[in-house]
Formats: sequence, C-alpha cells, structure tokens
Amino acid sequence: MMNYQSLLLRFLISLLIWFFTIFFMAIVMFFIARVFAFYLIGGDFLFSYMDIVKSFKIGVCCSLLCNTGIWVLFWCNKRN
Repeated sequence: MMNYQSLLLRFLISLLIWFFTIFFMAIVMFFIARVFAFYLIGGDFLFSYMDIVKSFKIGVCCSLLCNTGIWVLFWCNKRN
C-alpha cells in the first residue's frame, strides 16, 4: 500500500513541476509576443488577463500530456 502512495505522490509532484514549468514558459512567450507587437508593429502593449488564462489552459493540457508520456516511458523501461 505504501508503494502505491509513494508512486501517486511522485506522479502528482512531477505533474505539478510540469504544470509550473509550462505555465511560466507560456506566460513568457505571450509576453515576448506582446513586446514584439508593441515595438515592431507599433500596436498597444496590452498584456491582459486573457493571456494568463490561456497560459493556464496550455499549462494544464500540456502538463497532463507530458507527465503521462513520462510515466508510460517509465513503466515501459521498468518492465524491460
């Protein structure tokens, strides 16, 4: 029973790490895109709440996919 709890804890911690990493990367990408739009095109610099919401959605979806892929590779490697 303890082994499953430690595996679940490891899974959740790695999911959290993936989420924060992808979330901050998405925020930086949106910020850079807004800066380029401001300087190159001459538009308004509007880093909005919607950019943060989009980054959150990207972080949730991609962290689940990345973490699932890591665990599939981990279990395939563990069986061999």
